Amino acid sequence: MISLIASSCSVRRFLPKGERLYKGATVKVVKGKDVKASTGSLRREIKKVARPKSNTIILGQPYKVWWWYVI
Repeated sequence: MISLIASSCSVRRFLPKGERLYKGATVKVVKGKDVKASTGSLRREIKKVARPKSNTIILGQPYKVWWWYVI
């Protein structure tokens, strides 16, 4: 019952055609042969400064985006 209620409030039905929800950045670092440093710390630092930040999710839904389109 709860899943039915939560799915009926899906924000996707409010989005204009051709638009998508932003779910965060993906960082892929390709290390050259002569680089000896770890890419893990570099990847974490890049993700910290990625813009825009992804939406906060509650019960599987980005509630602020839903609220924006409902009003």
